[in-house]
Amino acid sequence: MNPLHTRISDWHGAPTLFIDGRPDTGLMLYHNDVTRGHDEIADFARAGIHLLTTGLGGVGVVREDGSLNTSGIDGRMGLILEANPQALVLPRFGLGPPGWWVDRNPDEMMVHFDPYLGQNVKAEYSCPAFSSARWRREMGLAMQQAISYCEERYGDRILGYHLCSGDCGEWSYAWRHCTQSDYGPAHVAAYRAWLARRYGGIAALARAWCRQPASFGEIEIPRDWRHPDGRPYLLDPQRDQEMIDCLTFHSQAVADAILHFARIAKEQLCTIGREKIVAVFYGYHFPPPGQSSAFCNSGHHALARVLGSPDVDVICAPCSYYMREAGGTYFSQLPAGSGQCPKYGCPVPVNQRAKRALGGPAERRRLRPAYHHVGGDGKLFATFPHAPAHEELVDEQDDLATFGHGWFPFSWFLPFAFSLFPYMFSVPQEGGQQWPAPTCNRRSVVSRKRNSCRGGPLLPAPTPAGLQIN
Repeated sequence: MNPLHTRISDWHGAPTLFIDGRPDTGLMLYHNDVTRGHDEIADFARAGIHLLTTGLGGVGVVREDGSLNTSGIDGRMGLILEANPQALVLPRFGLGPPGWWVDRNPDEMMVHFDPYLGQNVKAEYSCPAFSSARWRREMGLAMQQAISYCEERYGDRILGYHLCSGDCGEWSYAWRHCTQSDYGPAHVAAYRAWLARRYGGIAALARAWCRQPASFGEIEIPRDWRHPDGRPYLLDPQRDQEMIDCLTFHSQAVADAILHFARIAKEQLCTIGREKIVAVFYGYHFPPPGQSSAFCNSGHHALARVLGSPDVDVICAPCSYYMREAGGTYFSQLPAGSGQCPKYGCPVPVNQRAKRALGGPAERRRLRPAYHHVGGDGKLFATFPHAPAHEELVDEQDDLATFGHGWFPFSWFLPFAFSLFPYMFSVPQEGGQQWPAPTCNRRSVVSRKRNSCRGGPLLPAPTPAGLQIN
């Protein structure tokens, strides 16, 4: 077995995925259930698209005695390679602990609160506290074991590791409407310790907060984040420093966890002599538009720290979960991708260290919004196209316009989708030539003003008023 080596490197001024030294578009199929995905995976293979991302397992495979139950990993990889022996997989690698660990460590899990109900509430998933030192330590070791196993068995088929934790694996706390997080013992203790480091003493904190807690050990996370009527929406440090500190720690704890797991994943890969990319979800807001609780509770507001990590190579975002029904539309969730470049009319990052357009006039051929965002600091931003499809499939939709089971048996959809890919994804060679795009029929459908489902318009990503990028 010759293991793959992957990295993100600059190529013609843009961070680009390299696979064994060759630049690649990074275009891949996301499938949410490979046990039912044989036909879709094979269809994409015939079109020349061999990259695939899917849930493969993660730290949940560790048993109480420390051994690994790898049957799930082996079973899914077997199904993928049966459908496409040339598949290259970027596994979504879950960091949520197994059930036995959750039962033993209830104080290490998240606790959510609804200020309207005045009580703790459950989210869709039971997740460990991002600030839990025990979770980071013990599941970090389990992750390293699982990575070593995957590299030993499938190192020639695995591109890297997309590390996932939190609600839906997207490094967020909880999406339940009006939910605030986290009130569990591990997170509250970490908040108190963070405040002690930040202020050095209780007197300095009292001056900033304009109130006098008896000690750091008595401080609680605020129970009501709702905006008071008649108050400005921007928090005022002279009056709202306690909430500012709460929300700052809220995102810093997520970034700390991401950086911890990304670092030890890279360390383990280095130990076994592998160079592979590490990806995470981060840096975006949550739907639906107007649901401020999801935005504030995301924990996605420490983007600069994640961008600054040498261990995070790719930052990913799905399109909005709002209006994904048939005939729906596209809302970018990446603030970094929401600006329109005045010169080329394409979305580009709004990052002071990365103010660059995605390319030259050929970018005008792209559908708007563009679906592959280039980020700053050598990072690759990836946000995914969305194509509303058949009415019966509204519960099947997910990321990459190349979704899960049931999307592609329709004779019209595959030719339509494949006809767009050459216009959306290409990698320039030296001398201005292009790497071959996936083999498919180039149709003029790319120039249509309306989609092929219900005739709805193709909408650009929402752009903040007055935003200009030079």
